[in-house]
Amino acid sequence: QGNTFPHAHLLGLYHRICKLLFYRIKPVFVFDGAPPQLKRDTLARRRMKRSKESRAAKLASQKILGNYLQRQAVAQRLQRQTMAMEGVARVGTEGIHLPAHLSPVRGAQSIGGEGEAKLQGSSGCLKMLI
Repeated sequence: QGNTFPHAHLLGLYHRICKLLFYRIKPVFVFDGAPPQLKRDTLARRRMKRSKESRAAKLASQKILGNYLQRQAVAQRLQRQTMAMEGVARVGTEGIHLPAHLSPVRGAQSIGGEGEAKLQGSSGCLKMLI
């Protein structure tokens, strides 16, 4: 048909080898001498490119690992803070119970009924609606 075929030189070599094998002729391939300068340059460029890409991949993996560890640390910190906040504001049947060191007024005690909690201390009364 007259159209060019990609890799036609390899296809021609393949057909020739198949024809030789059909006639029970064993082809022998001899690669003698040093590789040409173009091939050496190409291989050197490939090595350099591969080493640059491996360095970039190593840096990317270190960055990903650093981000993962940072996310884990933040998640742990948030979990500890959430647990601490849950311990601070526990709503019981008699109102809000705050630990003594977190009370807004020194010596405050929790009292109250449904929907309302009063914190009484030496300096007065503080009401909070729940």
